[in-house]
Amino acid sequence: GFEVISVSGQPLVIKEGEDEAFIEVESSRQQVEEWPYVRLQRRLEENLLKSKVPSKGIVIVNSERLKDPKDRSDRVNDKLRIACKNYRYSLTTAETLFELVGEAIEGCDEEVLDGFRRRIMRGVGLLSREELKGDEADGDSAGSLF
Repeated sequence: GFEVISVSGQPLVIKEGEDEAFIEVESSRQQVEEWPYVRLQRRLEENLLKSKVPSKGIVIVNSERLKDPKDRSDRVNDKLRIACKNYRYSLTTAETLFELVGEAIEGCDEEVLDGFRRRIMRGVGLLSREELKGDEADGDSAGSLF
């Protein structure tokens, strides 16, 4: 339900209502290091200098991608997790996002989908499936829906 506003072949930028977010995605056979955060930070700073309008940052990682998800160790590098929280970027795993997309495909109502999108756009730091679904209240991450 996000509007993609970036041009094909360029780094991903989405919009939800009036809010704009720059996305960085990285996958690795090992644990994803902090490089998606570094790229995102550079893109956001460049955009801020051009537009004078701050944008949101979202990082999606897929660590140990060749292993079965239940056999993977800690999926998020501590440096990446801390950096995203410190700079107020949303951080989630591809597995978590895949589960939410599966639920959307199975037929969530629009209110539930709006909640997913709001939590992704407003989240801070590592966001679990439960937080993105609204099953877990965490003042540090997604915040209130209202």
